[in-house]
Amino acid sequence: MSEYLIYRHGSNAANQHMCQTATVAIVEARNQEEAKTLAAQKVTVYNNQHLEAVPRSRARTEDWNDQAMQDAESEMTRQEARQRIEDAAHDIGPDCHAAWAGSCRQDKEEAVNRVVDGVDPGEVAGEFLR
Repeated sequence: MSEYLIYRHGSNAANQHMCQTATVAIVEARNQEEAKTLAAQKVTVYNNQHLEAVPRSRARTEDWNDQAMQDAESEMTRQEARQRIEDAAHDIGPDCHAAWAGSCRQDKEEAVNRVVDGVDPGEVAGEFLR
């Protein structure tokens, strides 16, 4: 496995306004194609955009360090969101907490994304009872 710096090419008002190229992720993968596939699951790519995977050995150090810092900040936010959902599920009651604890990873990640996007953690936690 190797690490790749992912660049998104193509300006789009929704995610990359007036910017043709931006770093968007660091991923670990077996090859460049797998790296782009994994990154496409993490970031939005519109029709006029495409991803490029650059091996760590060929990536600009400044770009790599900037993206590593952004990824660390994003992961901290995600951990906080995950903890807020778990706390809300606990506050709602044992059935909700058990439903959260027993849910699959994908459902948890989708819930975390919603809280990161601003949805109330209590609302998200309550949905695990349905």
